[in-house]
Amino acid sequence: MKSPIVKSATATLIIVAVLIAINQFNGSLDNTIFARIDSLENARKYKTLTWKTILLDKAMIIQGMALEPYYVKVVWSSGRIGLLDRRERKVFLINSEKKTVKIMTIGLEVPDLFADIYDSIRNFKNMPGYSIEKIGQRQIGGKRAIGFHLTNKKENDAVTVWIDSHSQLPMHIEFFEANELGQVELKMIWCDIVFDLELDESLFRFDLDGYKVEKLDSFQIE
Repeated sequence: MKSPIVKSATATLIIVAVLIAINQFNGSLDNTIFARIDSLENARKYKTLTWKTILLDKAMIIQGMALEPYYVKVVWSSGRIGLLDRRERKVFLINSEKKTVKIMTIGLEVPDLFADIYDSIRNFKNMPGYSIEKIGQRQIGGKRAIGFHLTNKKENDAVTVWIDSHSQLPMHIEFFEANELGQVELKMIWCDIVFDLELDESLFRFDLDGYKVEKLDSFQIE
């Protein structure tokens, strides 16, 4: 079983895969849509996280943010937006240029989407099945970072985590997986990680008046 931090990274990939896969389906049309968020009196009491994901094999960069335990939002460089609403168990794909939005209900068969990314990344040292080794220091973004390399021989993958020496929180994460030849390669990078940044609820709310809506009742990821 993969570690929590790898599950969180996998969850991000699943979100991306799901949002891309929605484009292959046709759903029923509706005239209205809402990405509802209850009024948050003080967003700071929620756990927040922002980051950048680099998918090396897809040459893709995605900006991400999370307002735990409810929402995860990803934004492509093209401007396309994806929103995971855990309370409603739905994924929204919003294309502002084409004025379209696609909605998919996530079934119980996709549990990794509902892992708390904030806690998984913050508590990276508590990974069952992984050996951990301190690998030295480097400068990242003008800050001194301390590196830890985590290896899971059973899963044949590895993670390198660089933490801020002051806050002791992860700021840069590199994910490695074995290729078809069994060689471990760098597959994905999470960088510019910031914890507990104040995120206004408006960042997760969209005015979709005039958008064309497609709905799917459910979708099962193979």
